[in-house]
Amino acid sequence: MADYNTRPLKGVIGELMNLYGWKDKIDEKRALNAYEKCVEPPILQATQNIYIKNRVLHITLNSAAARNNFQYKLEEVKLAINQEVGRAILNHIELH
Repeated sequence: MADYNTRPLKGVIGELMNLYGWKDKIDEKRALNAYEKCVEPPILQATQNIYIKNRVLHITLNSAAARNNFQYKLEEVKLAINQEVGRAILNHIELH
């Protein structure tokens, strides 16, 4: 007797991740890791705090010079992080 209620395990796990909101959390962690790859070393060294809330990447920099330099590259970094994650996880980057 054939079982017609079979589905690939990958699809079932993907549905569970979406249902419980785990996919967004995993992608946010991937975005935070991608930040390290997408910014220059001086900006990375000046980064004190970084977190994502409501699809906005909040970055605290301890150097005014680094903040000023990074201000011109926000859109470029946002696009690079979204590309690294594989979907549009960030809508905006805010500097503090």
